[in-house]
Amino acid sequence: MKKRLVGFALSLVGGIALITSCSYVTKVKDRLFGKTVIQDGVEYKQSADQQTVTMTDQKTGEQVVAGEDLKIPDSFPKDLPIYKNAKVTMFATNPPMVSLFSKDDVQTTVAWYQQALPGNGWQVTVFDNSMANLGSIQANKGNLIGSLTFVKDDEQHGTLINLSVVTQEGMNQFLQGQQQNNGN
Repeated sequence: MKKRLVGFALSLVGGIALITSCSYVTKVKDRLFGKTVIQDGVEYKQSADQQTVTMTDQKTGEQVVAGEDLKIPDSFPKDLPIYKNAKVTMFATNPPMVSLFSKDDVQTTVAWYQQALPGNGWQVTVFDNSMANLGSIQANKGNLIGSLTFVKDDEQHGTLINLSVVTQEGMNQFLQGQQQNNGN
């Protein structure tokens, strides 16, 4: 039960981050027009070619970068496989998260990860591929928990793939905070 709860929590966090950040970044990108804006301690900067938006927390230095065909940051775990022919559309530095887009369907991308993860030393602990338009996988490796979510993108005719990694300690802190917020 606890594994399913952890998997659900990771998938939920990753999915919400993916959906809200993509929507929010589009709104910010439309307003920046190549400028840098600082609001509520966050610096929003658009690249000169207006293809990338970088949001940087001025206190922590943590970043979220969104754009077209980005490079995966060096801080992202090297042993979490990246789907073939996918384009990186967003990444965050803490916790490490990468969002990808593939022209392949959800079922194909999920099946690929189901094979690739164990080949890179990850143990799949939660797997849900029960719906054609959605999928999720949770995998563990040592002290790391990887959460992978897959969502059909009707507009671009493909799949949005969200990969995030947290430590077991980080997940425990998250779950404790959720319990405290719920009064349990």
